[in-house]
Amino acid sequence: MIQCAAPGSWPVLQYSNYGCYCGLGGAGEPVDDLDRCCQVHDQCYGNASKVCEDRKSVYTHRYHYECIDADEYNITDTIHEHNTTTYEEQFALFNATIFENITCLIVLAVPSYHALWQFRNMIICAQPESWPVLDYADYGCYCGKGGSGTPVDDLDRCCQSHDLCYNDAMQHDACWPILDNPYTEIYSYDCDRPTKTITCRSNNNQCEMFICECDRVAAMCFAQTPYNPDHAQLPSERCQ
Repeated sequence: MIQCAAPGSWPVLQYSNYGCYCGLGGAGEPVDDLDRCCQVHDQCYGNASKVCEDRKSVYTHRYHYECIDADEYNITDTIHEHNTTTYEEQFALFNATIFENITCLIVLAVPSYHALWQFRNMIICAQPESWPVLDYADYGCYCGKGGSGTPVDDLDRCCQSHDLCYNDAMQHDACWPILDNPYTEIYSYDCDRPTKTITCRSNNNQCEMFICECDRVAAMCFAQTPYNPDHAQLPSERCQ
């Protein structure tokens, strides 16, 4: 949406850590008008959270919208203020000096959203009613970021196997860890919705196929294994 109103913008870079309110959390006095846009947005999310059902978090709920060319339609809402308000680099974490040093890392990181989103869509193919971000982002000792200790159940073992498969992909001769790794590699696959079957396409190269199979096997494993709510958000001491 920000890119609709400001086509030349880089939202993740420019607005994820700007001023006192653009990014995670917010406190104090806004440093400028752009920071005030973020403060108003935070307040709007706060109001929305009071009227939305628990399952429909403002951070996970999807909605429909249309992007109309600015020449044909005069956008006057809060989001468009990002396009008409001055951006001051002094209030941003990503100033010019730092940007030169991390440009390469940012370019590598951007595709990761698409790569992880593919895995999410695979899980939904095998389990249409699932909520991958909610269900598997923090389950047991291995479902989510990192992993240690003994898996708490078979579902946690699915995640452990998936982690190990990703580790193998990082060492695969056909994969270059910097670009061709599980967190950035985009692959091709088909989802047969009636049978809930996932197939990695033959046009994948060797590295893409390996990573695709890691995700496919994990998605099918999740679909065939019971989910125990008691094992969600386990304390870290349970995974030593």
